[in-house]
Amino acid sequence: MSLINTLVAPLRAQYGGYDKNELRASRYAAWDLFLSDKNSSDSFLNSDTQNKIESQFALDVQIPVIDFDGTVSINSGSRPPLVIADDENTSQIITATSVDYWFGFTMYPAQYADGQNSIGYQADFNRKMKKYLLEIAGLFDTQCISVLDTNKSQVIANPIDYAVSGDTLNATLAQKLKIFADLEPIMNSNDYYAEAMKVIGNTGVQALVKEIGLNRDNDKGEYVTGLDFSYSNRVTNAANKLGTGYAVQPGNFAALWQNAPDNRAKSRIGGGQIEWDIMKSAPIIGVDLDTYYYENAADASALNASTAWATQTKVEGFIFGTRLFLLSAYNSDIANIASPVLKFDVATT
Repeated sequence: MSLINTLVAPLRAQYGGYDKNELRASRYAAWDLFLSDKNSSDSFLNSDTQNKIESQFALDVQIPVIDFDGTVSINSGSRPPLVIADDENTSQIITATSVDYWFGFTMYPAQYADGQNSIGYQADFNRKMKKYLLEIAGLFDTQCISVLDTNKSQVIANPIDYAVSGDTLNATLAQKLKIFADLEPIMNSNDYYAEAMKVIGNTGVQALVKEIGLNRDNDKGEYVTGLDFSYSNRVTNAANKLGTGYAVQPGNFAALWQNAPDNRAKSRIGGGQIEWDIMKSAPIIGVDLDTYYYENAADASALNASTAWATQTKVEGFIFGTRLFLLSAYNSDIANIASPVLKFDVATT
């Protein structure tokens, strides 16, 4: 086991203490959706695409698709001819896009020696690591919400009695509870059917679901069949809205990542002076992070008041990163083909 994986092991247990409220985890519903949706029984991903994305670090990953053909017609009232006209499909090649994310920090082992620091090496490492993991989890969640918003359906076949603006289903205050009974039928009108439609909402949606439960002696809103609720503080309200969310057909989104060749090979230099590795399923975010560790000599005398003596001391550097792909099922004409995401909000009046 590498040094980094050994250091991170205690972080997998819940971190707490006197300062526990200084660094608190949030809820990351959209990121959780992208992580889990690739394993849906109805996922758009196949094993070949997933394997290529995860392994082809230096190459573009290209995915073949076939466009929707809206010109198909069925003949009636006559017999078939001797020769039939051609009707070819139109194929496209989609290049999967990715973004590199990374963070890092240093540690000075001598800073914790001889009882000169009330905070131990492991506790300090844990705190540094956790603050970055929480930050990147929020960033991933924000990016996933952006993908959901970009893919929200511009086609709503039957909005029932709701207004639609900005490709968003608008419920009035009087419709604040009715909307949850109508989300599934509206998705069904677009030919999206799921036993449990995912709903990613903010705390305003959570409050409305709680209100449903209080009205029915059930604080989870479970009587609303066909909906599976989860929440994120990064889903924001527009002006004069008390709740906003996205109803999502499962199997249409995925988060995948790549690990660099040196990390997959677990390269080493100088017997461990420099090492590359992979942290499997990193705490909080669940991503296999690339890790890079080095040790060197440094002048740490200006680091803080307690290290004035350290004109020559050992420094350890840690870098963690990933190349992230946020994928969504292909839509050749989003203006005219219903997508698997329905955005909705509830007004304050």
